[in-house]
Amino acid sequence: MMKKIIILAAFLSVKMPLVSQTFTEIQRLKINTKDFSEFAPYMYEGKMYFCSNRKTSYTINATDGNKPVYYHNVFEVKDTSVFRISEMPSPINTEANEGAVCFDKKGTMYVSRNFAVGEKTKDAPKVGIYIHNYKDGKWSEKVPFEYNDPKYFTGHPSLSPDDKILFFASDRPGGYGGFDIYYCKFEKGKWEPPLNAGSTINSSGNEVFPFSHPSGRFYFSSDRDTSSKFDIYSSYFDNGKFSSVQKMDAPINSKFNDFSVWCDATAENGFFATDRNGTDDIYRFRSTFPVFEQCDSIKVTNYCYTFYEENSYEIDTTLMAYEWDFGDIKIRRKEADYCFPGPGLYEVSLNIVDLATGELFQNQASYSMEIKEEIQPVITMPQVVTTGSDLVFSAEKSNLPGFEVLGYFWRFNDGSKFSGLTVSRSFAQPGRYTAWLGVILKDTTSDSTVKKCVFRDFDLK
Repeated sequence: MMKKIIILAAFLSVKMPLVSQTFTEIQRLKINTKDFSEFAPYMYEGKMYFCSNRKTSYTINATDGNKPVYYHNVFEVKDTSVFRISEMPSPINTEANEGAVCFDKKGTMYVSRNFAVGEKTKDAPKVGIYIHNYKDGKWSEKVPFEYNDPKYFTGHPSLSPDDKILFFASDRPGGYGGFDIYYCKFEKGKWEPPLNAGSTINSSGNEVFPFSHPSGRFYFSSDRDTSSKFDIYSSYFDNGKFSSVQKMDAPINSKFNDFSVWCDATAENGFFATDRNGTDDIYRFRSTFPVFEQCDSIKVTNYCYTFYEENSYEIDTTLMAYEWDFGDIKIRRKEADYCFPGPGLYEVSLNIVDLATGELFQNQASYSMEIKEEIQPVITMPQVVTTGSDLVFSAEKSNLPGFEVLGYFWRFNDGSKFSGLTVSRSFAQPGRYTAWLGVILKDTTSDSTVKKCVFRDFDLK
């Protein structure tokens, strides 16, 4: 249950419902047990690491009086296609509780662990972060994180992609609630003192299990919403500032405790833990939103041309003149600029006319010009856009002859996703945004499936 997790280390944060549709499916992993807890999944170099209080070589005979003792230890899954599990060796696993782990780019492990083995106290045993290097096939002895404090919890480590910031959860004094998210910066060869992540992330409740994603997204769990238990939230971290937080949608969040998320580079696939099945279990989540490998800017059909006849010859301009005939208009010049009214087949002629009579003297050249719209999806939206106002994005003007549309899919750079011919939504913050429109099509001649995608940038003031 969630209380056991809190004993080991830390939690996640913040709330704000997303307006987007859900394109996510989840699956309970085979590594889960019926009676024990599995949580804190973390992927590193294709291997999964997680925590569990299942029986191990350290706990198989451990008892507290007549009760068996089940410490939490770290486990490794070398191949996630078959999920064969192995215990991490000593000195990673000990007779203490080992909690959430993370790795730096060199393969160094940061792990949460009790300060004292078998510590008996009315309160939960305190936790610190310990560092283990890997060299020549062996793990080094533990090196304590310099800002551990035996009076408080310091756990759930997560490193930024460049290894220069270490995030963790702690109940040390000076926070906003029970457990808060803190971080240390690595400067001049050492970690600087911890900084509280601030009121955007932290609340009067508990924030735990931070996860720093390569995109700049920052994930954590929190019980700030008193109408539910722990939920998973996200924010963006940039230059020491966190953006407003968003609560992840169902089916990842639920009425049960949901926590300790890890996502891949796309941030659309990953793992998380939940107790919705009775005990803490690890689930996989996967985006069902179609992948469009290539998106292009919308091509604008060119209706305007400059006409010039290379094979024309010099004429006596006092007696004759070149005249371009576009059907609806005639332009008496050797070189003419003209814009066609729209797509269609047009006849264009270059004539030499007698200036005295205005009559045709000679036809110099004739052309048939077919103006075609670009075959592509098209995004239309209001010309004037402001924050807070409802904006309608439409694919109605898409030009897709010869195709049957199987689905329209919209994505915005705030992470929201939708499907449908039109989308109505608003944005709370000013700034530069991008709308992507992907269309899945069936070629009516070959019966094959085709994907086309375009994007459009716009500014909100």
